[in-house]
Amino acid sequence: MASYMDKLSTLPIEVENYINDFSYHHRVNHKDNLNIVLDELVWVTNYINTYIMVTYIDNDKLSTLPIEVENYINDFSYHHRVNHKDNLNIVLDELVWVTNYTCCDNDMCEKEICKSDSIEHTILNNVCYFCDEDCKSYGEWSIRYDYRKSRRQSVQNP
Repeated sequence: MASYMDKLSTLPIEVENYINDFSYHHRVNHKDNLNIVLDELVWVTNYINTYIMVTYIDNDKLSTLPIEVENYINDFSYHHRVNHKDNLNIVLDELVWVTNYTCCDNDMCEKEICKSDSIEHTILNNVCYFCDEDCKSYGEWSIRYDYRKSRRQSVQNP
């Protein structure tokens, strides 16, 4: 169990000064209550710091990711996320791109597009994304053509 001074040292300096302003005798006479209050203050302070840091580091980026990824990232300790926030932001940028952006699946276009603004189409049990109807039409034909060509080659060259 943490001592009075250990608990006090984890709190913001303003709270520490406020508690130390009470007389020594008052703190000694009410040490049980003070320990309970300190435990709650430490918990609240850690909770607030964690919430603020998560919000500061990655709230905008995390909100665009699937909830499973968000929960996984939040499983890491607050201090770990703070110490590695630069790396975390790089990884989050990449995750945001991977989950929200792709390249047009038309092999003659391959333009970067947002998945929410693209035309999603399933071809041969694969989800494909196209930037417009023309790319979808040609891209579907091209994908099916390449598939048929590879099947013919596999039959000819077993």
